[in-house]
Amino acid sequence: MKDAFDVLMITHSSLCKGYEGALKLILDIDDDDFGTLSFENAESLEDFSEKIKTMIAVSYTHLTLP
Repeated sequence: MKDAFDVLMITHSSLCKGYEGALKLILDIDDDDFGTLSFENAESLEDFSEKIKTMIAVSYTHLTLP
C-alpha cells in the first residue's frame, strides 16, 4: 500500500510499538509510511519535544502542515 498513509504515532513508553505492529499487519503499511515516537520514562518533556520536531523535519517535509 505504498503512499496510502503518512502516519506518525506518538504515545508513552512502548505502547506505540505494539500498535505499530498491529497496524502494519492489518493494513499492510510500509515502513516508509509509518513512524513512531515513544515518550520514555525519565525523559524530559523538552527532550521529547525536540525529538518530535526533529522527526517531523526529517521524515515529513513533503507534507504541508497547518
